[in-house]
Amino acid sequence: MFELVTPLWQWLAPLCEPLLYPFDPTRRIFLGFMIVALIMAFWFYKKQNLTASNKTFLSYFFDKNIWLHRSSILDMKLIFANTAVVSFIIAPLIISKLLVIIWVSGGLREQFGSSDITLPYWLLIPLFTLVIFIAEDFKRFIMHYAYHKVPVLWAFHKVHHSAEVLTPLTLYRAHPVETLLARSSSVLVLGLVTGVFVYLFPGQLSALEILGVDALGFVFNALGANLRHSHVPLSFGRLERWFISPVMHQAHHSQLPQHIDKNFGSCFSVWDRMFGSFYQPCRDETLCIGCHGAGRQTVLGQWFAPLGELASFFAAKRWSTNAMPATKRAHFTPPLHKQKKARDNAGL
Repeated sequence: MFELVTPLWQWLAPLCEPLLYPFDPTRRIFLGFMIVALIMAFWFYKKQNLTASNKTFLSYFFDKNIWLHRSSILDMKLIFANTAVVSFIIAPLIISKLLVIIWVSGGLREQFGSSDITLPYWLLIPLFTLVIFIAEDFKRFIMHYAYHKVPVLWAFHKVHHSAEVLTPLTLYRAHPVETLLARSSSVLVLGLVTGVFVYLFPGQLSALEILGVDALGFVFNALGANLRHSHVPLSFGRLERWFISPVMHQAHHSQLPQHIDKNFGSCFSVWDRMFGSFYQPCRDETLCIGCHGAGRQTVLGQWFAPLGELASFFAAKRWSTNAMPATKRAHFTPPLHKQKKARDNAGL
């Protein structure tokens, strides 16, 4: 009996994994992070509506027109469907970070000999933690920039932009091919940086962690990261020159012309300022969330639409901006009333 149950559970366990996300500190929708996001949303709401009651805030935050929207329902389905694909197909294809670390540190040792550099623990550990976080954040920016600028990558990334409303679950709306690219690039970057540190400081290395999560990543998720995919337009004010706020990422999801290909950053907005993609939304700025041409609002529609575009491209043996636009600009014109409202907000 147990001989039959064990293999069955090995197959079913990955399918049930998303049910444990709220209790896993390594996941952004960890319950603790969600509670902090709720508190920050409450503070923002009360600041904007001084006389509003707590009940009206709950109606605002848990708006059924958003959380029960067909797009949100699809987000929930995609979490489970993508988890199955990642567990059984994607994960086995990703090289081990340990192998990259061994390759990098070993290669450096062969080329330059052993390193005898030492740093005090109180300096080395925060330094390693900071460098890892900055390197990963810059990698995410570069990958995100490429997703929008390279047509074949955009075909997969626009699955994420096809969300018609934003909730914290929208984070998991991604095509499996994009997941493969994201995880593989993270392994390479983290393995490369760690390998260099292992070579420079042999036997001295560890990272700051909170509940088993790297400390800066934990802080990032705790400080309102879940509001990035939400309808709460929380701004960081002057800090937005350095950090991506929730409303800045919400603008990134907007289809209006002034928002297209803006704010690619995850944590730091300095990358966007360096690459000319920085955009700071005005207060109460109109956004138009969504993306046309990303397939039907079904799991299979989202999975196979990009593959269909690629098949069309290879069949024609040439790029077609009609079949595979590089950006959202090529295939969306906002409704006239939204264009007018956007111009009014901009003072035009």
